[in-house]
Amino acid sequence: MYEIDVNKFLEQVAFQFTLSLVFFALIIVIEASIDIYNQERGEEQTPRLLVEEDSDVTAERQKTEMILKQKQMKKFAFLAYNVTKTYEVLPVVDHLSFTVASKQCFGLLGANGAGKTTTFRMLIGDTRMDSGEAFIGDLSIFSNRKQYRQEIGYCPQFDALIPNLTGKEMLCLFARLRGYDEKQLDLVVDSLITSIGLQDYASNIAENYSGGNKRKLSFGLALIGFPTLLLLDEPTTGVDPVARRKIWSVIESAREKCGSSIILTSHSMDECEALCHVIGIMVKGKFRCMGSVQQLKTKFGRGHTITLKVNANLNNAHDMHMWILNHLPNAILKDYHNMMLQYHIEDAQVTLGSLFRTLEALKTELLLEDYQINDTSIEQIFLGFATEQ
Repeated sequence: MYEIDVNKFLEQVAFQFTLSLVFFALIIVIEASIDIYNQERGEEQTPRLLVEEDSDVTAERQKTEMILKQKQMKKFAFLAYNVTKTYEVLPVVDHLSFTVASKQCFGLLGANGAGKTTTFRMLIGDTRMDSGEAFIGDLSIFSNRKQYRQEIGYCPQFDALIPNLTGKEMLCLFARLRGYDEKQLDLVVDSLITSIGLQDYASNIAENYSGGNKRKLSFGLALIGFPTLLLLDEPTTGVDPVARRKIWSVIESAREKCGSSIILTSHSMDECEALCHVIGIMVKGKFRCMGSVQQLKTKFGRGHTITLKVNANLNNAHDMHMWILNHLPNAILKDYHNMMLQYHIEDAQVTLGSLFRTLEALKTELLLEDYQINDTSIEQIFLGFATEQ
């Protein structure tokens, strides 16, 4: 048996306790300093029009200016005006202005590096704006910072989970922070676990979750309390198709039944078409276009897309390609993969009727297995702008 030196033991306990207090105080000072820095307003800057701005983007900026002048921010769930962030001399986010109405879903799209995540971090107050302003109702991110942030639910691009807690413990922790009492806690958390499809994993440690389940949990944490504004940064990345549809349903319920407005980023064009009322496409930190899905298709869509499915037994893709070039000389081959040929025709004089007649003739002559004719998709519009990145 070892004898314990009580005095030395108490000295170590006292030392560890003092050290804990010192580091806790240090964390508070650092966090407070960062928050004070992020609250500082940058100097207003004039937008630089290096490329011709789309008329809808200009109209949206003028609309936000008018709302601010007339102090009518409360009529909208969210308003951002001239939000800007520059690293050294590079503008990462360049004078973004937009509004989100009550119960509306706004899609913020762009290729990697377009500035979407930086925009989100500024809108939640985690990163300092170089210039600009943001409001939730009439709550300013600068003047009413605490109340502003209480109205936000945020699902970050990279999961910020406490690895040693279970999924249910994480949800309970955030529910307590949102002000739920112990009587409501189990009902709220269990209902949320069912909604996001985590029933089988709620009691497991979060660090052992798959990538898809981590995204579900991050999404669930953002939903707690159904805040006024939900900022969802690629919420369904890595999630299986069935669970993705379930998350879409929860987002729709939060919007329709609880009145939450949503700002969403995603690389899934299907997701954007299903959920978003308005879409803004970012390139190099600026909006290049803005509008509803149908509005963007009408304004930027050109021609038709043809997809041909070649009969694998005949393996005559080259013959079909030459046939298409002879009969549709304006057709541009966009993709060839696994017996599938995809063409784009921009010529407005080529009608749907003539396309159907041409492809039916191809089907008869070269035994084409199947074909599709589509209008320009939102994905093709997105890719057209993304090439500028």
